[in-house]
Amino acid sequence: MTTLRGITFDHPRGVEPLLASAEAFAAQRGVEVSWKARSLQRFADQPIDELAADYDLLIIDHPWVGQVSVEGSLLPLDDHLSEAEMADLSAGGVGASFESYRYQGKLWAVPVDVAAQVSAYRPDLLQAAGEAPPYTWADVIGLGRRLRDRGLWLGFPLIPVDCMMSFMSACVAEGEPPGESPDVLVSRPVGERALALLAECAGLSHPETPKENPIKVLDRMSTTDEVVYCPLLFGYTNYSRGGFRPHTVRFDVAPSHDGTPLGGILGGTGLGVSAGTASPQEACAYAAFVGSSAFQAGPYVECAGQPAHLSAWTSPRANELTDDFFSRTLPSLSVAYLRPRFDGFSVVQDGGGEIIHDHLFGDRTARQALDDLDRLWTRQVATARA
Repeated sequence: MTTLRGITFDHPRGVEPLLASAEAFAAQRGVEVSWKARSLQRFADQPIDELAADYDLLIIDHPWVGQVSVEGSLLPLDDHLSEAEMADLSAGGVGASFESYRYQGKLWAVPVDVAAQVSAYRPDLLQAAGEAPPYTWADVIGLGRRLRDRGLWLGFPLIPVDCMMSFMSACVAEGEPPGESPDVLVSRPVGERALALLAECAGLSHPETPKENPIKVLDRMSTTDEVVYCPLLFGYTNYSRGGFRPHTVRFDVAPSHDGTPLGGILGGTGLGVSAGTASPQEACAYAAFVGSSAFQAGPYVECAGQPAHLSAWTSPRANELTDDFFSRTLPSLSVAYLRPRFDGFSVVQDGGGEIIHDHLFGDRTARQALDDLDRLWTRQVATARA
């Protein structure tokens, strides 16, 4: 029996649906797939070429595709999938999820999981406080101030990488997606307003905010009564399912300045196939199987997954399982902002997060932060290999 080895991220959302897919694929095709999980930090940091040397199948984040296209560490799936498989994947894209894995005319991974920055809240705590979910940033700030008067908090994941994600989303809310000019990451007035918004929210957020990622914020929201509302974080459907944590968290669209749903940063994961695999036909067939509408809208979502196929997001059963997580957040997912993906953008993402974190919680001024972001951006654009 052919055996394929895969690497994913260590969370029920990243493990359980893949284990279910391996069992189903083995029964259908007689191919064994074994999955290993790594921490979310390793998922974000470890180079794809290192992983591709050891595994046949890789769960990746789409900003890596620029580097992948240069290194050739993954197979271009267009050369291995059938027209019918490609059509199913393309038609099932949620917002830019399918296009996010296409680069230089090739598809480098099958979208299997999609997320974006959305809002989250505890409906019971919000109701007890006599409040309604806010849909504008002004209302978010007003809610945050009233919650502080009650000894309660906003939540906001603001470790460095999430600082960068939320800064970029705040720029989108200001009407200017970052990264559209090779000379500046974003225009100075928009950057100043985005930083000011983050700083105001950070001042109303839980004291652990500088050290928390989305999972830690959601764990706090679902296990304590300290945090009532979070305006921006990557959604995790697990927390909206009964029994996952002591309290369920409800997800909704990201706020905007006028209440019109805007997209935060697009996230999620894709399933790539190592260029060094000894079984390319079987590995590509498995990737297409996991990303197919039939599996995504069925076992994938049933087994704690957050599917990437639109058929799952519009499924009554999927929404029944998740307190309408999919239908509530789809307006934001549909217009989510696609980050730059050129080889070297990961340096901007990581370094930019450190700069913004130091501005929010250290001594760096807004002017210094924006100057440093522009220097980092222009240097990486100039040296990009693709």
